[in-house]
Amino acid sequence: MSLQTLQTELKAKLRQYQDFPSKGIVFEDILPIFQDPKSFQQLIDAFKLHIKDTFGDKKIDVIVGLDARGFLFGPTLALAIGAAFVPVRKQGKLPGKTVHAEFQKEYGKDVFEIQEDAIKPGQTVIVVDDIIATGGSAACAGDLVTKLKGEVLDCVLLPTLFLVVRSRPWFATRLRRLFRFLRFIRSILDYLRDVSFQHGHTIYLHGSTACKHNKMLI
Repeated sequence: MSLQTLQTELKAKLRQYQDFPSKGIVFEDILPIFQDPKSFQQLIDAFKLHIKDTFGDKKIDVIVGLDARGFLFGPTLALAIGAAFVPVRKQGKLPGKTVHAEFQKEYGKDVFEIQEDAIKPGQTVIVVDDIIATGGSAACAGDLVTKLKGEVLDCVLLPTLFLVVRSRPWFATRLRRLFRFLRFIRSILDYLRDVSFQHGHTIYLHGSTACKHNKMLI
C-alpha cells in the first residue's frame, strides 16, 4: 500500500474535539487508530515508509517517544525497525539520574526528563509524538537528546505524517537549527558566568535557557 493511501485511511480515523482540554483548543483524538488492529498496523507501516523514503538504508539507533501518547506507538515502531525505544517523561517519573528541560505548551509550561544513560554519544535518533501544538515538546525532547550527544535526525508527528510528509526535512532542519542555537546561547552564558565569577560579579538571568519554542505553523 502506498504512503498516500495510508495517509488517507489513517486521517479518516482521527476525531476532533473543540475546546478540549481548554477553550480555544481543537483536540486531535488518535485513539480510534489503536482500537482497530488494521489501522494500527497501517500507522506503523506509514512511519516505516516515511523513514525509508527520508533516510534510505541509514541505521536508526533510537526512537524517542514523548509522554504520554508517544508511548502508544513509539515502542512498536522501534521494534518494527530494529531500534531501541527511549521514553521522555514528565518530571519526577523516571528513576535514577536524569537530565531535564522546560518547555512551553499550548496551555501552560511543563518539564521533560530523560535518563542520562538512555542514549549513547553518536546514536541516531528519531523523535515521535502524536500532535504538534506549539512545537515546544518536540523541540525540548530533541534538546534533551543533544544534551546526551545523540544525533536528532527527524521529528515525526502524526498530523505531519498524514498531511505534509514531503516537508519533513524542512521541519527537521528547523529543529536542528533551534538545537544548535540553544547550545550556542548556553556557551555564551557559561562564558559570561565564568568571567563574572572571576571578577566577583553576579549575573541574573531572566527566564531559562531550557528548551522554549515559538509556535510553528506547517
